[in-house]
Amino acid sequence: MSNYQKTNLSTEAYEPFMLEDKQAGEVHWLNQTNSNDAPTFSGLWKCEPMEFDYEFPGDETFHVLKGDLNIKLESGEEIQLSQEMS
Repeated sequence: MSNYQKTNLSTEAYEPFMLEDKQAGEVHWLNQTNSNDAPTFSGLWKCEPMEFDYEFPGDETFHVLKGDLNIKLESGEEIQLSQEMS
C-alpha cells in the first residue's frame, strides 16, 4: 500500500476551507487524489457555528466527532447529525 497518510485528531495542520471567496472553517486533508491520481477528497473539517450554502459535488460522508451538523437540502429535507449519533 503506497497511498496512505497517518494522522490523528490532535493535528494542527489545518488550512482555510474556502467556498469561492468565503472561508467556511478549516480542513486537514487526508488525501486529495487516489492511487490512480483521480480526485478523491477526504479530510478532517472543523468550524465555529455558521451557515453557508454548499453544493454537494458528489457523494459525501460525514462522521461528527464533536458538536452538531444540520444540513438543509434543496428539497426542504433537513438532516441533523451529532457526536452522540456517531
